[in-house]
Amino acid sequence: MARWADDPSEEERARLLALLNRLVASKPKGWSAVSGDREIILRPVERGLGKLSVTVSPSQSGPVFRLGFFSQSANRWDGHAHFPLSADSAQPMLEWAQSRAAREMEARAE
Repeated sequence: MARWADDPSEEERARLLALLNRLVASKPKGWSAVSGDREIILRPVERGLGKLSVTVSPSQSGPVFRLGFFSQSANRWDGHAHFPLSADSAQPMLEWAQSRAAREMEARAE
């Protein structure tokens, strides 16, 4: 099982880069997508809502992309989803990220 301290394999890096390129090309206006050493960070227009982190994570069926949401107001990781290890996962990831950011905004309004 991979640990955060482990460097991603060349294949995982290539898949993260391909995903980053797809996310940058299709992200909503005002959102940002940046690459770190082991993850991609997505931020919604309203930066105070939190951030989303995409990493490669092991699973029983093989590696997958794990998309997690960090809630700024709750100061904790609050929800995650898994997606196939493919650049084609960009659109479903963005849809999940937008719905998670919208849910966070609604919770703040209450």
